Amino acid sequence: MEETEKRSRLRTLHIMLVLSFVYNGMSALSSLLMCLPDVRTIMQGSMQMMPEMFQDTYEMMLAIPVAYYAASAILFALALAGAVLMWRLRGMGFHYYTIAKLLLIGTPLVFIGRQYLNIGDLMMSVLFIVFYYLTLRSLEVFSNHKKSEPEEGEQTPDNGEQA
Repeated sequence: MEETEKRSRLRTLHIMLVLSFVYNGMSALSSLLMCLPDVRTIMQGSMQMMPEMFQDTYEMMLAIPVAYYAASAILFALALAGAVLMWRLRGMGFHYYTIAKLLLIGTPLVFIGRQYLNIGDLMMSVLFIVFYYLTLRSLEVFSNHKKSEPEEGEQTPDNGEQA
């Protein structure tokens, strides 16, 4: 691959990874906060001061089981770790990210019901996964860096004829 093309792909990869850092980091933090009893108590106490539209949202958020938020926090943290590894051009990061995002799509189905499946999240997750795969593959992150063993009789610097 030409050096300028490689730099361009790396720059684009880094821009997309920054978006992943922000989204997954903020989501992990907010999910973690929703696990804390004090935060839930504060939300419940402040509902009366909120406009009616926000009261409904707070009620919905508080009705969701804490286990959902805990699972989501762990999975968002795994996706964030995967993004960090991809930044370092580690292929394993792609696998962490992909597993976390696919499990995050199914998490609402398990904890709160089918009606909460978010098609937008599904489409964006698939789009990012495909982008990361194609970009990392073009940067040869997934290629096996181990040299294959030389075939018998093949000349290599180590087994060449001695002078």
